[in-house]
Amino acid sequence: MQGIETQSTGMISVIVPAHNEETVIVQCLESLLDGAQPRELEIIVSCNGCTDNTAQIARGFGAPVRVLETDKASKIVALNAGDEVACSSLRFYIDADVVIGFDSIRQMAVALERGDGLVAYPELRMDFDNARNWLVWAYYKVWTQLPYNRTGVGTGVYALSREGRRRFSVFPDVIADDGFVRALFQADERIRVKGAYSSVKPPANLRSLIKINTRSRLGGYQLLDQFPDMPVLDAKSFREILGFLMKSPLLWLCMPVYVFVNWFTRLRARKQYKSVKPFHWERDESSRVNKSQ
Repeated sequence: MQGIETQSTGMISVIVPAHNEETVIVQCLESLLDGAQPRELEIIVSCNGCTDNTAQIARGFGAPVRVLETDKASKIVALNAGDEVACSSLRFYIDADVVIGFDSIRQMAVALERGDGLVAYPELRMDFDNARNWLVWAYYKVWTQLPYNRTGVGTGVYALSREGRRRFSVFPDVIADDGFVRALFQADERIRVKGAYSSVKPPANLRSLIKINTRSRLGGYQLLDQFPDMPVLDAKSFREILGFLMKSPLLWLCMPVYVFVNWFTRLRARKQYKSVKPFHWERDESSRVNKSQ
């Protein structure tokens, strides 16, 4: 589009926390590097508690990929370690199982440098190419249409401008780093950059979906517990969400699945929250299966 700036003015630092990600790290890094010019990008793969070949694979890419290693399996430790060595004040934090092209990274960087916001998110595209579970598909068909999620939640990517990164010193020891960051900014300080996309594979089955949704709710409960004055979630009741969905007839057949998953994971998360400390990290392994094997 004419008249729109498309070139970032400085280096971009991308921090990728990685715990046993050998099946997905290649695709993640290849997509990030595609189209990047020399000295335009640094990627810090922050391996934490890896017992597989993630670090070796990442090192094989050479510059501009840098690899850090820590024995502790902790995403927060990995994020803080990456922050300590990052050269640029423009910071991107990207999950290793996410695919996002450098063109999208550049568009987000330009938007932040232009002052459109302090924290930026891409649009989310769920990769349903190999999805065969109708229940999982139905859930995400509803979830991706919610106004709350259209602002960037769940993309596995967020970026902070220099001013935005100054909102906090280090990442606290929480489950939901993205929830913590989101809560630091008002709605008008958060932007979803149109035309910038991240791609995420859905879990392979309902059981895996319930695990990752339980973890997400646990993360929210933990934030409310540790930061009671922080607006962890945008004010939106379940009744309001259902009201929105009722206006979309095409989603009605999917709504029972969405409602059940939310109800069940809410109960499961509350039970775990009361009985399990420290929290157990339930990540989705089903979407990390190497299809070539």
